Amino acid sequence: DLSVPPYNHSGVVMSGYLNVNKAGSGLAFIFYGKEGAGRQDLKNYPTVIWLNGGPGSSSQMGNFMELGPHFVKPAPMAPYEIVKNNYTWIKEYNVIFVDQPVGTGLSFADPDYKPDPYCKNMDDVAADFYYALKELYFNQNGCFNKLGFGGDHPLFVFGESYAGKYAPA
Repeated sequence: DLSVPPYNHSGVVMSGYLNVNKAGSGLAFIFYGKEGAGRQDLKNYPTVIWLNGGPGSSSQMGNFMELGPHFVKPAPMAPYEIVKNNYTWIKEYNVIFVDQPVGTGLSFADPDYKPDPYCKNMDDVAADFYYALKELYFNQNGCFNKLGFGGDHPLFVFGESYAGKYAPA
């Protein structure tokens, strides 16, 4: 049972799945707009893509345990509680947490996709992520497209651990 946080982000939050062009496979994401910025103003702030490494660690670990707007932490009288993160990166930036490659965290892989939906090397990871980025920008339902982010919008890719390989790929 998770308690309701006393803190309201009061900003733009979006989540969904990004197609990677492998039938029913997709990368899950959660996007937080800069704290206090209105939807129309988000394009005035850089966007950070956060990737956890592992390989195979969900980027939601970075979201809920490191730099997102809330922490999920053990509680004395319940299994967990949600508390405000006073040092969240969304105080200054838009941040999107992407679970990748397919099959990691909230992302999913289509088991019927042939030859295989799972990434076997960095070229596969890069191809899937590039396709997912195009979905963000160019799909009519894409998060960045809906927010008016174009190719000139400042975008930075950060991560930890094995994301040191994912981000350059």
